[in-house]
Amino acid sequence: MQFGLSETVAHWGRYRREQRAILTNGNIISYGDLNRAVDAALQILAREPSNRIAVASGSKYNLIVAILASLRAGKSVVILNPYLSDEALRTNMADTQVEVLFHDGFSNRLVALVEERGGHALDLTTKSYEKISVDLAVRGSPDEWGVLFSSGTTGTPKGIERDHDSMVTEFLGWIIELGLRRDTTFYIGRPIFYTGGLVFAAATLLVGGTIVINDFVNENDPLEAWNDLSNFLHNDRIDWVFLIPDQIQTILKNIREPKLPRWPVNVLVMGGPITGNEKIALSKLLNCNVIESWGNTESLGTITEAKDLNKRPNSIGRPFVGDELVIVDDHLRELRPQEHGRIAGGIEAGFARYSNRPDTTLNVRREGLIISEDYGYQDEDGYFYILGRLSDCVVRNGTSIFLSGIEAHIRSMESIVDCCVTSVGDENDVQIVAIISTHTEKDESAICDEINKCLSVDNRIDRVILMELPRLPSGKLDRVNCKKIAEKSRDR
Repeated sequence: MQFGLSETVAHWGRYRREQRAILTNGNIISYGDLNRAVDAALQILAREPSNRIAVASGSKYNLIVAILASLRAGKSVVILNPYLSDEALRTNMADTQVEVLFHDGFSNRLVALVEERGGHALDLTTKSYEKISVDLAVRGSPDEWGVLFSSGTTGTPKGIERDHDSMVTEFLGWIIELGLRRDTTFYIGRPIFYTGGLVFAAATLLVGGTIVINDFVNENDPLEAWNDLSNFLHNDRIDWVFLIPDQIQTILKNIREPKLPRWPVNVLVMGGPITGNEKIALSKLLNCNVIESWGNTESLGTITEAKDLNKRPNSIGRPFVGDELVIVDDHLRELRPQEHGRIAGGIEAGFARYSNRPDTTLNVRREGLIISEDYGYQDEDGYFYILGRLSDCVVRNGTSIFLSGIEAHIRSMESIVDCCVTSVGDENDVQIVAIISTHTEKDESAICDEINKCLSVDNRIDRVILMELPRLPSGKLDRVNCKKIAEKSRDR
């Protein structure tokens, strides 16, 4: 048998059929149940000649079934975010050239978009179909596993093509780093169509563990995720919880003394910037280990260990076992410890290309390296630290300033609900603007003065805009829109 995700689920479906695989919306799905659902969905794909299959679902469980069935049919899986705008979805479909949508009937809009391209949709919940014998596909190491999409923080999400080996190796990497086992229960507080949710679900299923993937009314409401997590902890234990920084920061602002009968053992945070102080505060609040991982869908990644929280709280950790990361300058020369530059890693990590974006691919894959958008440095022990993204850096008075550092300071203030720090203008006339949601009744000028009291001269903000912050479908701050708001405000 080939080693892969769908093949492993088939193995557990035969030999551990009663073992629970998925807990979702109050239902227990055993490995036997899951494998039968995948085989049924496979029948619907059996006669489909297309090599790439777009999958989308209103249910996390149905999405997993669709992914597994597509892999079992030997297809490449294009995992769509169904909550993107029509324009973004049209771009995603055009970039990946998909003509088939495998879905669960929850969105007529998605069906219309694929039909607009001359394609068609297949409903995985169909009950009436002619059963036929299906030869299970064997996937070669360099064969395309699928196309994952970036979160779209800096624009329309890019399709990232990954091969079979790179995905399976990533799943195995998570298993090793997190110590996942057959008795592991992993609570995933994010949609599966994002890379984090996908890889943690896949890694846990690979070892025969249990994932908790409840559907939320609003997937972008951090407090709904918290309420769901705390309700689950009243009935069951959790070994791992996956949350993004926005969720954790909201929990820290709103939950003071959680009354829980049991605590999660570990919380894994990734998907954006978070400070060491925030990680320490979460560890104390939930009486748990806090592990941070930095990474991108292009397959670079680092991870901390529980002991790092006290020893080096602001570090994003070391490279995954078997990986090599370096800090490079603009000429791709490797830098020494404490020198600032771009985080980069070897192309053997498995990122092949961006779908239909050759120029962007060439900019990221250079001289045997994958170059990330993140600036950072290493310490003398080889641990990595993030300063900010390329788009997060401005120069004022000859000094490079990372806006995420200012943002972290503002976010730590008691009266601040949320914030986004952006910039307008050029190096000769740059303005730093903080867009803020707050509990206080102070006006924008008073809040600006209060913030600047604790900032260095170069880091001081020029203006404050009070409003509810715009968010992406991923739940992350819509930084592109925030910048536009700041620019329009300056023009008035």
